[in-house]
Amino acid sequence: MSHSGGFDQGQTGSAASSENGGSPSQLSKLKSARSIQEFWIDFLLEEEFAANPEFIGEFLMKCDWLRENPRIVDVAHSVGDKYGEADLIVIFEQGHGEKSSREALLIEDKINAAFQPKQAERYQQRGLDGINAGRWTAFHTVLVAPQAYVSNTHGFDKSVTLEAICDLICPDNVSRRKFRVRRVLGV
Repeated sequence: MSHSGGFDQGQTGSAASSENGGSPSQLSKLKSARSIQEFWIDFLLEEEFAANPEFIGEFLMKCDWLRENPRIVDVAHSVGDKYGEADLIVIFEQGHGEKSSREALLIEDKINAAFQPKQAERYQQRGLDGINAGRWTAFHTVLVAPQAYVSNTHGFDKSVTLEAICDLICPDNVSRRKFRVRRVLGV
């Protein structure tokens, strides 16, 4: 997947309008070439995990996993290794003292692309390698995708729909949440 730093047709604002010769109101009506971009989802999830301390607990609840006081240790996107690329790896600690543990969420975003051969199995192998290397004590693989795409977990431990996490995005800023939800859902 390629990530460009330029403006796409879906962006609004003075920089976009001066570059494209249109007004912000005209540009806001245009759609980008792809209605939902995995890059946006990667970025959005990375930002929420890194910047919103409540997000990890709420995301885990969407997976039906309850953890005591989860705290983010590290978040990385587009992590490449011998198994390919993980869209997002989230390392968190939970519990206190001797009962604390370090766990990892290995997250694959799917929008409309087909699964790669043995993709879920490679995520499992990546998780086992992390345990063997001492990076975490447990891991969980999660598929994040639109409702229409998720008929089952496709070999991942859990699946979470984009629609289910929309209410978790930017909880303290309604206008920012609305903008990001539109970008994520492609509306």
